Amino acid sequence: MKTIALNFEIFSSLLERSAEELIQFVSFSTDETLAVATGFPNVDVLQRRFDSFAGQCNFGLAHIRSEWVLSLDDYVLSDELCDEIANLSANDDVQGYSAKFRYCVWGKPLRASLYPPRTVLYRKL
Repeated sequence: MKTIALNFEIFSSLLERSAEELIQFVSFSTDETLAVATGFPNVDVLQRRFDSFAGQCNFGLAHIRSEWVLSLDDYVLSDELCDEIANLSANDDVQGYSAKFRYCVWGKPLRASLYPPRTVLYRKL
């Protein structure tokens, strides 16, 4: 619950600074995600049963109206990353931004990971 609530506080802060809308896609999970998400007035919540990560992303893209998409899973964002995203300047040559993550299991960082950086902010074509 703490991670979910923290993420929504961070997302709401980012939304106030730079985003046009925040849409949370919930996969009918049994945790507190839905209750926390609906507690923020600037968050729209859509539900879809999970079948694949690609399916969830494509569903999300079909509902997003803005030019840019910030696509995150279950991440905790640092204030530094939120500030960097909020202060990006529009550049027609840039189509996306990738970010490295410290992957955690049960809140503890993995000693090593083979996961590469992931494109998390990209221009919707």
